[in-house]
Amino acid sequence: MAMQVASILINERCASTRIGCVTLTTDLAASILLSMRKDSFYWIVVTACFVWWVALSLEAQAQTLGTLSDWTVGLGSIPLDASDAAFYRSHADPFRGEPQTVAGGRWLLETDRRSQLAYPRLSSLAKGGGVTQTNDLLQAIHGRNLRWEVAWRRRIGVFAFGRPDALDEPAVEQTGVKLTFLSDRHLSLVMLGGRLGPANGSDVMAQGVAIDLQRGTLLTINACGRRRVYFTFGNLLTVCDDGKFEIFRDLWREQARLVAATAPYQSKWQDACRTRVLAHFDDGDDDYVWFSLYLTPEGLAVHNVFALGALERGCVSDPDSPFFPVVIPWRKLSSLMNAGPLRDELLADR
Repeated sequence: MAMQVASILINERCASTRIGCVTLTTDLAASILLSMRKDSFYWIVVTACFVWWVALSLEAQAQTLGTLSDWTVGLGSIPLDASDAAFYRSHADPFRGEPQTVAGGRWLLETDRRSQLAYPRLSSLAKGGGVTQTNDLLQAIHGRNLRWEVAWRRRIGVFAFGRPDALDEPAVEQTGVKLTFLSDRHLSLVMLGGRLGPANGSDVMAQGVAIDLQRGTLLTINACGRRRVYFTFGNLLTVCDDGKFEIFRDLWREQARLVAATAPYQSKWQDACRTRVLAHFDDGDDDYVWFSLYLTPEGLAVHNVFALGALERGCVSDPDSPFFPVVIPWRKLSSLMNAGPLRDELLADR
């Protein structure tokens, strides 16, 4: 039993964070434990220590290496494949909402009844063109998120109740899904909410994604380089050194100050979020820098997801917040943007 739990702990962590862990099978766990003494009391103590060492070491790895590749902020570094769409088709019980019209076309939300996870589908593009390829990609992303949700629910069941099938309710609670950018060439969206934890509340989700509609390729934040705050965003941004990151952080800070100073007064609890826009900016700790990226017509949305306590979590996951995300205008960001069709489109007429 202990060996099975150790295997589940490792495999669920790898499945949920996609850090690239080496899967530990039950047989491998057994071979490690069988190499130790067989005295029953000693055996129990060593087994318990082994299981908790596995859990703690994987938690540490996720915190130090996986933050900006975590599925709370993006899609990670593992490419989508046919199994993601197949998982959706075999596991989802979907229904569709009413179409919504935006400048670039029409879209709707498709929701899985079991997990209540929703994700967009395109109905049409304003300038014509097919949407089938893009919807196939959106279905695969939806499937990847369903797989992560199932893995995370099992993980919470193991940690909180000792077995992977203990948790019936969904492990992800969405507060909103927004299509933030749509043109004849690119689409962007954000999925907001929380990833539930076994004991310490939840992690904020602001999973940002952009899609090149013509090439069928994805842009999403990913970790890079030696510092946990370094990142790439598809082929648009490569911020993997101190110089570029400080330029990015200065732009983020400048716009955050502007938002905090100029946003209209909100209802009492929402306006309390005003002071959180600049929270942790100058704490000097990379652990406090955790964010998502996605496109808007006005600029790059930088959506903070680091939150201490329920108030901050509510602030940053509110889909109607005037404070989150902070949007950096494209012209101000131009020096960091890599050359290419997306840069040209975003800077056109701005």
